[in-house]
Amino acid sequence: MSIGHVGSRDDSYPGEAAECADAVQSVVGDVRRLAQISSNLTDVELTAAARALAVVMQQAEAALVAVTSDAIERGAVYRSTAADACQWVQRLSTGEPVAALVGAETASLAGPPVPAATEAESAGVEGDDSQGGGLSAGGMEPAHASRVAKLADACLVPANRVLRDAVTTGAVNTSVAKTALDHTPRVAAVLDGAERDQIFGWYLSLDPGAGSKQVHHVVSWWAGASTSLLNSALLCGTHHRIVHRDDLTATVTGERVTWQRAKAAEVA
Repeated sequence: MSIGHVGSRDDSYPGEAAECADAVQSVVGDVRRLAQISSNLTDVELTAAARALAVVMQQAEAALVAVTSDAIERGAVYRSTAADACQWVQRLSTGEPVAALVGAETASLAGPPVPAATEAESAGVEGDDSQGGGLSAGGMEPAHASRVAKLADACLVPANRVLRDAVTTGAVNTSVAKTALDHTPRVAAVLDGAERDQIFGWYLSLDPGAGSKQVHHVVSWWAGASTSLLNSALLCGTHHRIVHRDDLTATVTGERVTWQRAKAAEVA
């Protein structure tokens, strides 16, 4: 089953998915135009618009991962003229006409394959953003498109359920999610009792700007402690150094890690 929605796979009403898709395409022109006329807004309007754009930016990327995952699963990406999912995402981000990417036939969950657009349709219509004509964009950096594509592919793996739910709902950004995807197997290798979902949970709960993560042993190996869930904390490199510098210790439960100073501070 596809993961387009974290909840129900079905539309809330007939045609909901198509209606949402049309609404998303229609707003592209408004977003582009707003950048040209924002100086005409009041402070309140400007702040509200910036807030909405920031939320939309992250939510749009979350939706892009979900939609790309669906496209990979149903074979739309591999029937297209793109070499792979990364190129599929990157080419679409430039505003290339949709019809230029579809293959010899398109498929839908709602019915049988239908013929692709004609050559004339593939050229797009000037000013018609829904077909890609009139859009002029540099597109995503290849590394960004690759991140989206790899997360979309990973979302199809049942063992990545926690990651899938977090990234496709916009609960975390794609940078954090990709870090979790890359590093979770390395952490799992040294934490024998850790489930994959638990490790994903640790990564995804950390500050998005924290960078790469390291496993800290609450009681050190040299003191005879084992590598286990209740003797470990996941930290970024900076905070790992602070823990050792300030001689911090921790209490680890199934829900959280609480830090304390190992020695009472001396009073001058």
